[in-house]
Amino acid sequence: MYSEKFEVSKSSYEFLWYSCFRRPYDCKNKELICADRAYLDLCRTIRFKSKDETEHRAFRNKTNKLIVGLVGDLLNQKEFDENLYTWYEEACEKIIYEASEVCKEFYFGHAQKWLNMTVKYMLVMGIHKEEFDVIKPYLHIPVDNYIIKAAREKFGIKISSEVWSKWEGPEYREFQRQLRAKTEGSAVDWEASAWIEIADKENKKSVGC
Repeated sequence: MYSEKFEVSKSSYEFLWYSCFRRPYDCKNKELICADRAYLDLCRTIRFKSKDETEHRAFRNKTNKLIVGLVGDLLNQKEFDENLYTWYEEACEKIIYEASEVCKEFYFGHAQKWLNMTVKYMLVMGIHKEEFDVIKPYLHIPVDNYIIKAAREKFGIKISSEVWSKWEGPEYREFQRQLRAKTEGSAVDWEASAWIEIADKENKKSVGC
């Protein structure tokens, strides 16, 4: 059992940072690095129109910058609940629009994963901690197969499609609504432990433990 807060040495934290992001802790543009790391969590589900790697990289870099700007806007929000649902949907639509020029298919599910994983990495690494502490109870969580499974097993939450990468706005909104109601405003904390629990079960299956 872990306490809610614990301390680690500076060298241990720097090792954790490098292991996750492959960049030294004293690097610049940590927000962009979090967004770029988040891209790796969904890139396998993206289908591009061309095989031009330079074009793919340009899209990745441009969208990382867009998402960092969106997170900055998120941290400045003053009204939550319904207004924040609308904000998330508008933010994801901006990401989808950016992707439309280079991707064959890019759904709301892709956009939420990129945006919400960026926020998650910032939270985990303590970036903008004071600002995030204010809105943490209202933050949405990144949705993937593990979280869909955890929500179903723990809370009985059922959705029309379990293919998160092809979700559209209404499916996303309903899932986040149900999950927030079940977790009583602590969805972010629930997601962190629930994801690990399901991931660990799946890993044990694959290695025969």
